[in-house]
Amino acid sequence: MEQGTQNGILFLVLLVFFRIFLFASSKIVLVNCYLNPFIYAWRIPIYRRAPTAVFSGCVRLPRNTVSIVMQKLAVNRSDHTGNINSLRSDGSLT
Repeated sequence: MEQGTQNGILFLVLLVFFRIFLFASSKIVLVNCYLNPFIYAWRIPIYRRAPTAVFSGCVRLPRNTVSIVMQKLAVNRSDHTGNINSLRSDGSLT
């Protein structure tokens, strides 16, 4: 074989090896990112309680929370001067 052909084959082998390496390393990084929160929660008790404290208020909303907020918005609906009569029914200013 010629020297150029051997170099070309070596280059292709290295290219295939490098692509396999990139594929495998990207999967390892991805699995690491997925497992980190669980490992932190398992090892650090404060980290385990933090998501519970953050999301505990989001889950326990009363059933009529949206209607209460909408009623408050309707009552407080006014322009910057505080004149509630200056708003049309479609929300634009007169």
